[in-house]
Amino acid sequence: MKQFKLKAAGWFLWSLLLFLLGGCQTVIPATTPPTSLPTTPMLPTSTPPATATPAPELTTLTFWVPDLLVAHTAEGDTPLLNAQLATFARQHPAIQVELLIKKAGGAGGLYDLLSTAAPVAPEVLPDLIVLNESDLRAAVDSQLLQPAPTADMVSTTAFPFVPSATRNLTYTYGVPFLVDLEQLVYNPRLSVHIPLSWTAVLSGRYSLLFPTAPVTELAADFLLGAYLGSGGAVVDEEGNPTLERARLEELYTFLAALHEEKRLQVGPELQTATDCWAAYQQGLGTLSVVPAGEYWNNTARIGSPTWVPTSEGAPFAL
Repeated sequence: MKQFKLKAAGWFLWSLLLFLLGGCQTVIPATTPPTSLPTTPMLPTSTPPATATPAPELTTLTFWVPDLLVAHTAEGDTPLLNAQLATFARQHPAIQVELLIKKAGGAGGLYDLLSTAAPVAPEVLPDLIVLNESDLRAAVDSQLLQPAPTADMVSTTAFPFVPSATRNLTYTYGVPFLVDLEQLVYNPRLSVHIPLSWTAVLSGRYSLLFPTAPVTELAADFLLGAYLGSGGAVVDEEGNPTLERARLEELYTFLAALHEEKRLQVGPELQTATDCWAAYQQGLGTLSVVPAGEYWNNTARIGSPTWVPTSEGAPFAL
């Protein structure tokens, strides 16, 4: 998940500007021309020059976003984000947003820049930032984020959900901004049939690129999709969390068979679905877990898309 950060000072100024822009309007009633004969002319009076209303001070909000929003779009454009910013600009003409594209992770990435700049150059920090879930947790633990202020400091016309969401809040949370899921791609040259079942994967001699360390520290979408698509349940009849041992054993037996035949490719270089997608594009493996967003936004797509294989081959997607 990607997350937001907002300086408390920014919220207060935001609310203050909206209040100032509310303004009052005075209506002067029109008068009718006199109908009686003109009387003694009055001496001309000078009209005081009109005083121009000073324009409201322009506030700039600096917004750091990950490069994955623009990395796979034509000419580095972000049509959806641009449309959202344009709508915001029309609603808040006294606020301009400075959009800065940063690496999503690693050295020179969003969290790296945030953590290194905070102690030495806090003035360059953004007002808003998008972080993935793991980086958000690290930023919270390092006290790099400022929580949104209480409801009386926040204009409900800016973000209506904030007053209710922050009432009696004692912990930091993030606002979901971007969600991505994982799917699979395969090499269609190995078979004319899509490898939908575990049997088809094994008999088709496919080599699976599998992420072993997702940044969320949770099970990959591949495992969840294969388990659910094979009939596994995650809640019992009473709605309590559960996992079915028999279904899990079937799933891990399939993975163990791939591993025994040296066709389950894992390792420190394949920690995420993005790592697997990069390796697949280099010709490593014939079946791979890939991020759906990166695959469909890439004009030069390599391989054919497919669902996560299941025990009986029933197409299933999250």
